[in-house]
Amino acid sequence: MKEASRKRVGIFARALTQGGVTRFLENVLSDFNTDTETDYILFTDDPKIQKKYPNITCIEVQSKHKIIWDYWAAFKAAHKQNLDVTLYTKNIIPLSHLFLNTKKIIFAYDLGYFDKRLKAYPFIDTLYMRLFFGMSVKIADTILAISEYTKHDLIKILHAKPEKIKVILLAADKNYTPCTDQEKITAVCKKYDIQKPFLFYCGNLSQRKNIPRIVESIVKIKDDIPHNFYIGGPKTLGSENTLKIAEKNLGNRYKHLGFIDEEDMPVLYSAADVYLFPSLYEGFGLPILEANASGCPVLTSNLTSCPEIAGDAAHIVDAHSITSIADGIKKIVLEPNYKKNLIKNGFRNAKKFHWETTMSIIKKNIKN
Repeated sequence: MKEASRKRVGIFARALTQGGVTRFLENVLSDFNTDTETDYILFTDDPKIQKKYPNITCIEVQSKHKIIWDYWAAFKAAHKQNLDVTLYTKNIIPLSHLFLNTKKIIFAYDLGYFDKRLKAYPFIDTLYMRLFFGMSVKIADTILAISEYTKHDLIKILHAKPEKIKVILLAADKNYTPCTDQEKITAVCKKYDIQKPFLFYCGNLSQRKNIPRIVESIVKIKDDIPHNFYIGGPKTLGSENTLKIAEKNLGNRYKHLGFIDEEDMPVLYSAADVYLFPSLYEGFGLPILEANASGCPVLTSNLTSCPEIAGDAAHIVDAHSITSIADGIKKIVLEPNYKKNLIKNGFRNAKKFHWETTMSIIKKNIKN
């Protein structure tokens, strides 16, 4: 029998891929891995994950279809574990999990699926999220929203009860610090065939990231600055056309780097002259803080959570205006004192966000 005071927490984490959400979840799991007061059981489709978190019980659940994984295979595995709390990392609580007699907590990242202007996701995924996110919000005992903006959207769009929502601001991993080792910078740049000076973006390549306007902005000023433009991250729905536009208009001053090893990211941030993040929609915008912490000036948008997270530590632009983005890039690149001030403000901004605070809120809501 389990100890009366000791919680058993089930975590559902299917398909962890590169991106801000995965980096957030990996930090959460790393902290859980050191928690000796709670039993954590991770339901995953990754057979290698046990090595990363040896103190978490990892149960491999396999299914060829994500719906079957969520609704039957993972549910069946969880039903045997006598859980007190279940933690859902994909916004959704599958309806079959109503039969789990547990406290149910969801991480809510953003409501981009409800923004009809974005068209950033496959039709079936969009339909699924629109159908079941609202139900999950009603079922959940606690909703952990990653920004005030996401909390606002949960209340406005899904009519979530404000008292259910707790805001857990994210933070840059401690590995994100300025790299001053020029030999290391040279080696990493050589690894990806990067030529300095350069402008940088890395992450999801969906339409919400506004990459076509970034490209058009750079084209507009390419004769005024010597910079190349590098994009990191795997291809996603609709990204092929975006990358072709960049190649066509920027030629040898552009390159798609593809997947970038996590340990190389602080180095590339440090080496870049500007991190370009004029996103159309963000639930949080973790790359803003990662670039801040690494000493890279940030250009970001005036939309959704970006101003909330960036504060005065980024150049804020009209995300829909090519001229605004282009002028912002030029100002950062061509005005050394302005660039220096952005970097200084960035260090200060990154220090406002703490994983310890984030995890204390998560654990408090698990244990209460």
